[in-house]
Amino acid sequence: VSTQSTGPKTIHKMITVIVALFALFTLSNGHVTMVGSVGPGINDPAFFKADAQSPCPDAIVDGTRRNVTAGEILPVTWSLVVNHNIPPNPAGRVRIGWFAGVPTAGSMFNQLAPTIHITDQPVNYYFLQNVVLILGDANGRATLQLSYAVDGAGSPFPEYYQCINFFVKI
Repeated sequence: VSTQSTGPKTIHKMITVIVALFALFTLSNGHVTMVGSVGPGINDPAFFKADAQSPCPDAIVDGTRRNVTAGEILPVTWSLVVNHNIPPNPAGRVRIGWFAGVPTAGSMFNQLAPTIHITDQPVNYYFLQNVVLILGDANGRATLQLSYAVDGAGSPFPEYYQCINFFVKI
């Protein structure tokens, strides 16, 4: 029977290995987050896979919709969790789109704001972009989508999505 205890150096090495593995896992999954979006949050292990689901990282159901008014200015707050486009990688882009109705994987979103080119923006820094909300479908349903396209930079997925669902009143 061994009576040898684990010393401080061994514990330090184990912690270093765990932190390194976590960092490797985090860096191999690039994504973006948006305040108020549906789906798993950034602290949820499901976030890494759900973030790349098109058109949104979670089911689009009426229970997740927020009531807004057409013409209202909405501050869209978003952050890169990992930036895959730091030079010498090619520039990526973030776009904010709008779909009147309930989008599916093939839906085309109308652009609501200028494209933001991603190069050396910091991670975990929240950017703010104001958009003017437009009409939804005949029932007032609409979805705002934030998409981060890595455009050829190394990443497990070519594009990442976050969405907010609305009932738009006139």
